Amino acid sequence: MRNDYGKFNFQFECDDSDIFNDVIGILKSTIWLPVEEDYHILALSVFVTYIQNIFESVPIIFLNGPAGSGKSQIGRASC
Repeated sequence: MRNDYGKFNFQFECDDSDIFNDVIGILKSTIWLPVEEDYHILALSVFVTYIQNIFESVPIIFLNGPAGSGKSQIGRASC
């Protein structure tokens, strides 16, 4: 992909899997989840927030737990 910004020319290549793995890495460094696949679900939900207008509906992730269980921390990590 090539972007022109005034007198600066930036060329970069970025693969969706690279971004996906970066998001998973950020989530893993920020929060702990007992099931590995939960990181993938959260990472996919981050992607969906950027393209949700192309879907008729998108899932909502409902986090439920007692105070101090990490619900807000998950919300901050996935923003």
